[in-house]
Amino acid sequence: RLFLSNEARLLIEEEELAAHGDHKTFEEKVRLFLLRFSISLASLIILSASTFVIIVTIWNEKSMLNDMNNSGVPEIISGLVPSLIITAANAIGPVIIMKLTVYEKWSPSFLLKTQIWRLYVGKIFNMMIIAALIVLLTTKGLGNDSYDIIDVEEE
Repeated sequence: RLFLSNEARLLIEEEELAAHGDHKTFEEKVRLFLLRFSISLASLIILSASTFVIIVTIWNEKSMLNDMNNSGVPEIISGLVPSLIITAANAIGPVIIMKLTVYEKWSPSFLLKTQIWRLYVGKIFNMMIIAALIVLLTTKGLGNDSYDIIDVEEE
């Protein structure tokens, strides 16, 4: 019953938006386009920044741990910091993107599609990072020690 009432409400809202959209002036259409473009660009920047933070954290994990241990931070805490940074980047980025997308004034159904698409792009970025790490770790395991990302102790 709740599902049907939500569906009916969404359809009514979309009908109202469609009726109002036909009566927009050229200035309103340009303003809406610029708003949507700037928020889309901001979303892309946020996704890229989150990905960049994750890459930099992974790349500098060894030196971060050494610096924290040398400055007196207990090893149990310093070992958690890189994971916490990556988790924060993966948690904060999607929340900001979801909130920004609401301001673009899309119809309710297209709003949901836009949010899902942008979050999907963020997950693809994460998968690219994971694939790159797998390749780097595999090549290091095959005897190519030119990549010094993660120090694997040899016995």
